[in-house]
Amino acid sequence: MTPTTRLILTSTGFESQSCGLPNGTHRVGRAPQNDIVIQDESISAEHCELLVHGVEVIVRELGSRNGTFVNGVQVKAQSGVLRRQVLRLGRVEATIEYPEIVEESSTDNTAVFTYRKVVGPLAESEPAPASLPVVFQPRAPASASDPTITLPRSSAPAASGLPGRVPVPAGPPANGSRWVWVLMTVLIVGMAVLGAGILLSRN
Repeated sequence: MTPTTRLILTSTGFESQSCGLPNGTHRVGRAPQNDIVIQDESISAEHCELLVHGVEVIVRELGSRNGTFVNGVQVKAQSGVLRRQVLRLGRVEATIEYPEIVEESSTDNTAVFTYRKVVGPLAESEPAPASLPVVFQPRAPASASDPTITLPRSSAPAASGLPGRVPVPAGPPANGSRWVWVLMTVLIVGMAVLGAGILLSRN
């Protein structure tokens, strides 16, 4: 059994999501046909490739829109990625992790003891990595379960909040004003007709 090389995502929303990296070439991108799918808008459909041989990892750029970086340096063609260096794809950051190889010069340590010394701390502290192919999805923020409800903005003036104060309406609605004018017109016309009738009866 050989030490496991793994890719561990570290960006917000992807924390501690990881996958094992067996020997071979693994394509990374947003499209579902990739070996490692990262669902983030900054990741291109086919972003890069990871070439893995044991603990040796090389990242090969595939012409991504937002670039591939190793420790802040943009990868133009391909670049080696060392243990715990920051690998950034678009805006998503990750690291390559594997047990540190310890050279044992003393003969009183058995091979089993050496293996446990190297692999043990990593295996105990980290969850088991996912197998390829794998899909990494951002976790929903904690506030998503308690959404904020936005009330519609009212055009009416806000109440003063002082005791004993009653809000005064801005004025009668347009329809009310129209009926008032109609009634006043009918009343004036009726009074004019009535007055004319009285004058005629006297003559």
